[in-house]
Amino acid sequence: MLSINAKVKAVCDAVELLVHERYDLVVLDDEGSWKVLASAVTYEDADHQLDIYTDQFPHAMLDILPHKNND
Repeated sequence: MLSINAKVKAVCDAVELLVHERYDLVVLDDEGSWKVLASAVTYEDADHQLDIYTDQFPHAMLDILPHKNND
């Protein structure tokens, strides 16, 4: 059983990953391919934009995917 300190550290580590990781906001196009709407943004930014796009296009398939560095 984890101590409260270990649980708090685990949560903090998870939050740290979400803050520094980059994500892409994507939409499924008519050909069945993902089209990038926002690239290399924080999860929080992608989630905010997801809410906006969902309101504008209620029947679109949107997702937040880990950003792949194509350098």
